[in-house]
Amino acid sequence: MVEENIKQNLSSVEYAIKYPFTNKKSKYGSFSQGIISILLFPLIIPLLVFMGYTNNMLENSISENKESPKFNEYHKLLHIGIEKMISYSPLIVLSLFIFFASLILGPFFFGFIPAVLLFTPAITILYSEKRDYQEVYTSDLIELVFTEKYVRLLLYYITFNTLFAAILIWLISISLGFGAIIFAPLFFYSRMAFLGYLYSTKYDELKIE
Repeated sequence: MVEENIKQNLSSVEYAIKYPFTNKKSKYGSFSQGIISILLFPLIIPLLVFMGYTNNMLENSISENKESPKFNEYHKLLHIGIEKMISYSPLIVLSLFIFFASLILGPFFFGFIPAVLLFTPAITILYSEKRDYQEVYTSDLIELVFTEKYVRLLLYYITFNTLFAAILIWLISISLGFGAIIFAPLFFYSRMAFLGYLYSTKYDELKIE
């Protein structure tokens, strides 16, 4: 049983890393454009376009599409990125409140950070499925978050992100920072593919109809 779980987990990690390169018509197109977006992120608009594409990556993974999405139709990606940022805005406001409250009233308020971590993947998933930020903060969000299976999904997701980020930081350190330009797109793409894989396969009963 333990050996089988290990194999399944390794399989999901392998899927997440390979999935961004599965578009037959543009195998490395999204990777190269992701690098450009990261280089131009101070301009905000490329960052929002990048966010729109990562949403499409998650959406394709959830729908079990065998190919990753093509990085094109930038105006649509920009629209998705803006809406996705709006869907995160309550969490951003909450995070800022926790930060300033901790500075003023003490570190006690840092205890609310797990609430932010709890809701973030669920909001990401729901926006990807509904494609409407106004439909994210509904009873579906509560039903999704407060289940044992979602908490298990969240633990897998956090573990993947932590390990992948550690590897990314190591690669960046040995490449004098240049590794960030090359490996950062893979990190952001793979984490969406991994989340979609977990949601659509291991915990498909969580899916919101």
